[in-house]
Amino acid sequence: MTEILGSGWMYRNPLATFTLGLVATASLFIVAELAWLHKLPWSFAVPIMVTVVAVGGKLLYTSVKAKNADWVCLKCGNEDSICRSKYCSECGARMVAVKRRVRRCPNGHEVSEHDKYCPKCGAKIEVERL
Repeated sequence: MTEILGSGWMYRNPLATFTLGLVATASLFIVAELAWLHKLPWSFAVPIMVTVVAVGGKLLYTSVKAKNADWVCLKCGNEDSICRSKYCSECGARMVAVKRRVRRCPNGHEVSEHDKYCPKCGAKIEVERL
């Protein structure tokens, strides 16, 4: 079964998501410095810092998942991992990001999508039919 990740801007633009996550996480130091220099109470600064880290971490995690995603139309099954288009070019339905499947040989070794035999053990790779 395929794991659907989403179809929002975070999955469409993984580099922008990563950059926002990095900026959000880095701003933690700015908040800490402001709290230290201006003698803000830590009971005020700590919740802000925790929120910033949570948001930044979520954005960084999402950017990594988006980088390793394929774009699939749930209606017709069209795959479009290069263009990351919003709508399917075949039927016009909304495209979604799905987790990329890793192909393995019968002995568990990771193989590429074009391999017919496992490069490590020589086992025949069974072709998956839809």
